[in-house]
Amino acid sequence: MGIGGIGSLLEKTMNKKGDVMDIAYAMVFIFIGAVVFFISTFSYDKFADQALNTSVINSSNVTKTSIEQGRENTEKFDYIIFVLLIAFVLAIIITGWLVGGNPIFAFIYFIVLVILVAVSAIFSFTWNKLTTTALFGTLVADKFPAIDFILSNFPVFIAIIGFIGLMVMFAKPALQQ
Repeated sequence: MGIGGIGSLLEKTMNKKGDVMDIAYAMVFIFIGAVVFFISTFSYDKFADQALNTSVINSSNVTKTSIEQGRENTEKFDYIIFVLLIAFVLAIIITGWLVGGNPIFAFIYFIVLVILVAVSAIFSFTWNKLTTTALFGTLVADKFPAIDFILSNFPVFIAIIGFIGLMVMFAKPALQQ
């Protein structure tokens, strides 16, 4: 990549637009990811229990080890969502800084943020209903403490992330706009 390549890359980066909808995308992505990881872990645990109790499958140590390693890998899903949350926060801060926000639009940003906080409360309630079902038992407490904390307090997280984005986008020094 020559000098012209870097210039065009910077030009493309500077033309990117960041706005309050980035928070909505992050919110939906984190919620769907958490639900998919939760259901995947539950399903794999059920499969592993059945497989290890079947004499044809558990006859070799390699198979037992592979199934147990798969179970250990599903326990890392909790950390993936936490890292994604941090990555989305950093992305919102960076795009908020790079976008020239007009302070007139701060009110619209705030109104959309309030709507997003309300939607995140619905996501939080849905997560709570899903994970407290007797079918899942103690799966959340055992394997998903970070995801459970994040999604149980999702409206607070979304509000904090939104206000950080609001401050970064609209409270920049005049030279940055």
